[in-house]
Amino acid sequence: MSGIAGMIDWQGGPAGAVVQRALDALALHGRDGQGLWDGGSAALGWRQTILHTEDFVDKQPLAGADGNFRLVLDGRIDNREELARTLALPSESHQWPDSAYVLAAFEKWGEECMEKLIGAFSFALWDARTRRLFLARDHAGQRPLYLHRGGNFVMFASRPSALFTNSRVPRDIDDERFVLDLAMVPLQPGETLYRNIERVSIGHAVRITEGASVNLRHWRPESIPPRHYQRDEDYVDEFRSILTAAVACRLRSIHPVGSHLSSGWDSSTVTATAALLMKAGGRLTAYTAVPPASWKNEALKPEGVTDEGPIATAVARNFPNIEHVLIRATGGLDLMALDRRADANEYPLKTVNNIGWLESLYCDARSRGIRVMLSGGMGNRTISYDGLTLLPYLLRQGSLAALGREWLALRRGTYSLKHLSALTFGPYVPEAGWSLIRQMLGMPKPIAQMRSCIHPLALTEQRLQQAARLARLTPVNAHRVDDRMMRWYCTQTPDVSLIWSGTLAAFDVETRDPLGDRRLMAFRAAIPERQFLFQGQTKWLVRRAMQATLPTELVTQTHRGRGRQAANWFDAAGRSRDALRAEVERLAGTPRIESLIDIPLLRFLLDTWPARLRDARETFSYRRLLMVLSAGRFIRRFLERASSGDV
Repeated sequence: MSGIAGMIDWQGGPAGAVVQRALDALALHGRDGQGLWDGGSAALGWRQTILHTEDFVDKQPLAGADGNFRLVLDGRIDNREELARTLALPSESHQWPDSAYVLAAFEKWGEECMEKLIGAFSFALWDARTRRLFLARDHAGQRPLYLHRGGNFVMFASRPSALFTNSRVPRDIDDERFVLDLAMVPLQPGETLYRNIERVSIGHAVRITEGASVNLRHWRPESIPPRHYQRDEDYVDEFRSILTAAVACRLRSIHPVGSHLSSGWDSSTVTATAALLMKAGGRLTAYTAVPPASWKNEALKPEGVTDEGPIATAVARNFPNIEHVLIRATGGLDLMALDRRADANEYPLKTVNNIGWLESLYCDARSRGIRVMLSGGMGNRTISYDGLTLLPYLLRQGSLAALGREWLALRRGTYSLKHLSALTFGPYVPEAGWSLIRQMLGMPKPIAQMRSCIHPLALTEQRLQQAARLARLTPVNAHRVDDRMMRWYCTQTPDVSLIWSGTLAAFDVETRDPLGDRRLMAFRAAIPERQFLFQGQTKWLVRRAMQATLPTELVTQTHRGRGRQAANWFDAAGRSRDALRAEVERLAGTPRIESLIDIPLLRFLLDTWPARLRDARETFSYRRLLMVLSAGRFIRRFLERASSGDV
């Protein structure tokens, strides 16, 4: 991983000095060196992070096509051996850096190379002959890439802060996009929180010439042909094979490797597979977040698994080469740690409750020399997909007998009739019908919850409804009942690079998620829904695949709620109320932010802080309080730096 930047001045102005300033801003995204190609009106630059043996010979920007191509790559290519065979590369190509594989692929296939590359990457290629700039991100958007289109120039970089070093790039927040983000409306393809700053969309490339640009979508999971096998066991065998390959290629590192390990299927599967692959030649450090030793859960209704330590310990105990580290959550909310992580992400941190244990985890990892951390964050899109969209599908197909059998089996678990009804019939109920049902049940309107803690004049109900429909957040949208559409939708949100790229800047640790592998996501998109839900067993595919590898404590668990990696978040936030109050007053002292956030409601929530949370509505309110305060603090600090020229 690294950081990249570049600029093309269509009117012939100098670009090299501008790109060098951008590289300076990306120093934390590549501490091990840098490279700059200055072609006068076109310049490309790169910051280096050395994680593989091949990285020592990487000297970007690379030149190709008789000097007409210049390429910079941020990322990692995982199908090197396959590319070497397909491209008929020389035997010494195993020593090449990943950037050389991308360049060779582009020289062979041009823009169609995107369908051949597997990995986590973004790259830029300038073609001096055609004066064409090509910007691309991988299928899952695991590495970021931002751009600004000026009147006479275009500039790109791995982070917005690098673009802001150019005085011709505006340094400002898009107020409407900010409040929509607070309302949990996902950023639409290409959008950012910053005015006149775009993202290259997930699974897309952009071809830019003077006066024109074309978006090119290269990842189309909804068009992957269905795959059917004669035996259910064949799906399991193929899944294991792809999973093993996905984990194996992400273990490539000259540094020790760590892994997140919760009590769920995703991280447990990744950790167990990695430990098996490393059995002959290395140790894996697995990290689990647990509550403080003195903490007692006093919630009236426990929120899922509040202590993931016991099950995670059972997983680690199965593998003698795993060193299991328990990370105790902190007793308070560390606002300085929140700032460090938000600044590294260059995006407001929404899961404020996780900041304490994440900071401790990565600090411990760096003290052990770990610079690669495995994650299972994208598992919900692939291996641990629960298959519950099978229910509305069976209804639509008229397979009522099969639907009835699944209902009965799920009812024997912990699914209520109300929940099953919502899953089965909900996607077909018009929005007005849902509003009536929620009103009859005494439930709050979703639109009211989404607007909570936002200034009433900053986001009208009509505007939020319009944005929610566009983002497919309402039950009338086809992706809720059409699994092939769902496959596309689930690859677009969230943009994981907004989170993962920050760990490199903050801790010099790269996050790698085998469960986001293109091959694994394609397999999940191709196989029948029935492989994920069968006789009331959700996540049926991974259960079968891992039942002989993972401990019975995990395998025999049914629907038990999500693991809570910061179950003591309310107590920790309560100890930090004075700091939170002080932040509310600082926000109130910034007129622009005061016009976007509901300051009186934030004050009220802090002044009426209960001894303990009584119900789900109260839990929601205080989670919203922390999220909105985090976002407001991020924007306040950004605006202060922008006004002083220090962004």
